[in-house]
Amino acid sequence: METPSGPEIRANGELAWTQWQFIRMYFSASHHVNLLEVSDRQGKPVEVYANVASPTWSGRGMLRYTDYELDVLDVFAEADRPSVIHVDEFEDAIRDYGYSDELVTTCNAASRAVMAFVSG
Repeated sequence: METPSGPEIRANGELAWTQWQFIRMYFSASHHVNLLEVSDRQGKPVEVYANVASPTWSGRGMLRYTDYELDVLDVFAEADRPSVIHVDEFEDAIRDYGYSDELVTTCNAASRAVMAFVSG
C-alpha cells in the first residue's frame, strides 16, 4: 500500500494531520511486523518505521492487524539509529491487555529481527 504526500488524514471527520511525505507500507500475513518506508517529496529515503503487530489479515475490504505498541524506528539523518521505541507503551499493554509470555517473547524477537534487518 502506498500513500502519496499531501493528502489530509482524517479521523472521525476531523483533520488529524497532513501527510507531507511519501509512505510505502508492507504488511505480512505470516510475520509480526508491518514495515513503513518513508521518503520525502523528491523520493529520498527518510526513515523506516516498523510496527510490531499481529500478522495481517483481510476482512470486509480492509487490511487488519493488532498493534502491540512496540516499534522500531530508523531515521536516516540521525547518528543513533535504529532504535526500539515505545517500550513503555508495550509494557503498559502487557499489563493492561494481559499479553502472554509467549506473545511478549514473539514481539521482542520481532523487534530484534527488524533491528538486525535495518542495521544491515
